[in-house]
Amino acid sequence: MVRKKNMHSLDDESLIGRGTTSEIYAWGKNKVLKLFNTNYSSEAANYEARIVSIINKEKINAPKYYEKTIINGRTGLVYERIYGTILFMVITKFPFDVIKHAKRMAREQFQINSVANNDLPTQKDRLTYLINRSEEILGKYHKKILEKLYNLEGGKNICHGDFHVGNILVQNDKYFIIDWMNAYSGNIVSDAVRTYMMIISPFFPVELNFLKKLLVRTLKRLTGYFYKKEYLKISGKREQEFAEWFPVVAGARLDDDVPGEKEWLLKYIKKTFK
Repeated sequence: MVRKKNMHSLDDESLIGRGTTSEIYAWGKNKVLKLFNTNYSSEAANYEARIVSIINKEKINAPKYYEKTIINGRTGLVYERIYGTILFMVITKFPFDVIKHAKRMAREQFQINSVANNDLPTQKDRLTYLINRSEEILGKYHKKILEKLYNLEGGKNICHGDFHVGNILVQNDKYFIIDWMNAYSGNIVSDAVRTYMMIISPFFPVELNFLKKLLVRTLKRLTGYFYKKEYLKISGKREQEFAEWFPVVAGARLDDDVPGEKEWLLKYIKKTFK
């Protein structure tokens, strides 16, 4: 269902968030509008709407998707409003609880990963698409990574594709997972590896001096250790399976073009195929 509205229904007071691709507005009672930027394709918005409609059919803590709307030529998706706090902000306020949240993340993610689904895009298609977008950067490793992907065990379980502290809302100690654009059906280890990779990433969202960088880097590694340990324990997966998926997920991750990650990711890829 698509509705058309005028921009006068939106103002600065109703703006509650802004990202690289969209703005988030309060929208009526207990709803939000994810209004995409003018350079964002309607096809991509339709793709997201299809994915979240599939997710809403499962017993997963994700905001309900209602409808698509067009406002002055901009595409928007209307979602249920979750009155929670982004997990990143919770951890920033209470940094000594980060290990507790790392373990909780592993358990929550495994709950999602335990759900089988045949309607989502396949792991092979989704990761191939991302790896192909970085073909120039990968060079001679491009085909090797694709071969490795095709040789690894697949699956039919839900993978969020971007499960991290910025995509988790905490409301009354309950986790709600947002931003399902990258979801696919596949091997759950690939999903866990991406989360682990984002936890230990050398990327820093703010400028820090040397000592603070050293402290944060140590904390990130410690957090990653406890996240992976918990995920392996509850899933029954092995350390070797994480290692097998790392270069493939790294190749797909390159498409995100995160500052400070390119050489770091390429190092792991080159080490695998030396």
